[in-house]
Amino acid sequence: PGLAGAGALHAGPEELLRYLEALLDPVRAAGGDGPLATALTEVARPRLVVRPGEDRIALVWNARRRPGHLLLFHSGGTRGCTAFVGFSPEREVALAAVANRAPALDGAFIQRAYLLLRELAGGTTRFGAPSPIG
Repeated sequence: PGLAGAGALHAGPEELLRYLEALLDPVRAAGGDGPLATALTEVARPRLVVRPGEDRIALVWNARRRPGHLLLFHSGGTRGCTAFVGFSPEREVALAAVANRAPALDGAFIQRAYLLLRELAGGTTRFGAPSPIG
């Protein structure tokens, strides 16, 4: 109770990755077409344009159009924890990054996680193989 997750949602890296895998392939994750597959698809559908031709917002996700694909991502933090999750359905790439530190004022952890996702989805990375981010 002292450190309730935002929205009272608690998830570790394994759960975040399982959720991202489900978002990458909703029909497989749901065991076929049906309400769960529809919900997984609809939660990631961009609905609001922030500025014409630029960022969009889905039900839970920030959505950013990149050349040839869409990046969906969300970040957050609470006392002592910071998390970033994102994925690109077209590129079949997902990233979950967690830290046992409070969010920094400069947003460096979140920014680096976003850049890593963007580079992985773009097919090139200057960070090397996927690994925990320090």
